[in-house]
Amino acid sequence: MAEKRMFSKKIIFSDMYYSISDKAKSLYIYFLAEADDDGFVDSVRSIMNISNAKNKHLDELIKNNLVILMNSNLILISHWKVHNTIRPDRYHETLYQKEKRSVMVDSNNVYVTHPHPFLTDI
Repeated sequence: MAEKRMFSKKIIFSDMYYSISDKAKSLYIYFLAEADDDGFVDSVRSIMNISNAKNKHLDELIKNNLVILMNSNLILISHWKVHNTIRPDRYHETLYQKEKRSVMVDSNNVYVTHPHPFLTDI
């Protein structure tokens, strides 16, 4: 996993981002910093503890399509590919291959859940 991460102004300065609470914004930044090279975060509860965030803050991120909840301990940052591009020689594929196959990247380079479970277009 990389030590450097990028934050896209396209997202961080959007009305969507500004519409969430400051605590949810902070949680999102923590998630961005901790994500693997495909945008998965497997330490959701630990990060929520560290940032003193509550379930309602995670719910804000989910409701505003900033993250996709994969299970109680795993999220995917929806706009990961907008924020970060990783050189192929530095890229480390996620451990969460099953979960990765359950999402696709839309025309705006945003992760979305498959409309049909048998599709795997990543």
